[in-house]
Amino acid sequence: MRTPSWRCPVAEPVDGERTVSWRDGTSAETQADIDGLMRAALTLAAQRLTADGGFYPVAATLSRAGELVFLTGPESLGDSPTTEEVLEALYAEAPAYAASQRAFAFVADVTAADGHPGVRLEIEHKDGVALVLLVPYTRGAAGEPISYGQMEGAVRPMQIWTGTPR
Repeated sequence: MRTPSWRCPVAEPVDGERTVSWRDGTSAETQADIDGLMRAALTLAAQRLTADGGFYPVAATLSRAGELVFLTGPESLGDSPTTEEVLEALYAEAPAYAASQRAFAFVADVTAADGHPGVRLEIEHKDGVALVLLVPYTRGAAGEPISYGQMEGAVRPMQIWTGTPR
């Protein structure tokens, strides 16, 4: 299932300003947490896309102890929820788990504004990093793995650890 058109903003310099990487000033531990969560989420997405041709959104969490857990939407959504309903349910549950987690990633199979398929990731770390990423992909022949293209992304406002409602 796919969401409607979605466009991932990419930061660009304005009047000679330097584009700042989210890694600037971020601890090595936080960078490793985000990189590991991103790899795990993209691996799961590739497996589901290859095996099933698509997937409902999932959330990946990294506990304070370093345990990675994937969460699906609640059963109360029924048999055929929309992508938006699943994402909203996952987003709504995240603050309740925040005290025991280091990071969250919300992962969805989307169609980008240009019509190409992609995996959208929204990642947030308790240390103050929040990103939105779009990773385009190309399908292989039936049963063959997908190929990921060039990732695009931007820093976004924190939403889980600030108490800011989504």
